[in-house]
Amino acid sequence: MMKAFAERMRSLNFLLAYVGGYVLFGMMVLTTSDVIGRYIFNLPITGAYEITEAMMVTLVFFFIGYTQATKAHVSVDLVVNLLPRKIRVVIDITTHLLSLLMMILVAWMSIVRWLELMRIKEYTPILHIPVSPFLLVLALGCLVFCIELGKDIFKAIKHGER
Repeated sequence: MMKAFAERMRSLNFLLAYVGGYVLFGMMVLTTSDVIGRYIFNLPITGAYEITEAMMVTLVFFFIGYTQATKAHVSVDLVVNLLPRKIRVVIDITTHLLSLLMMILVAWMSIVRWLELMRIKEYTPILHIPVSPFLLVLALGCLVFCIELGKDIFKAIKHGER
């Protein structure tokens, strides 16, 4: 059962990263087109900044779980590698727990804010894009990241017992 869950999480991470890649490509095309239009033809794309903001939320939070799953987050372990193995395990567990708590808080607050924005129906000022769906994207990304952090905490505990 645990292996099936891990495989589904892996598939979800790859799907979100795949979608994130397309969002990144779209953001590059939009930004390039806006710059060319603005400086060469004096015709900027209306609302490009708003669209880029929405794409940035999607991009960051669709990649965050995948990045954790593939251990691609930046870490500075210059001093930590000099410490004894048991202390490194404690540091890993502690940092993962702190990250997990922080991301739970971010996910929770994004859901609270999503409910508020659903009630007041907030839109972007120029293109009138609803803001609330992007808070769900943020919450989904945080949830996937939290699951990956939980898996890493259990792995660290399991390997620390040896």
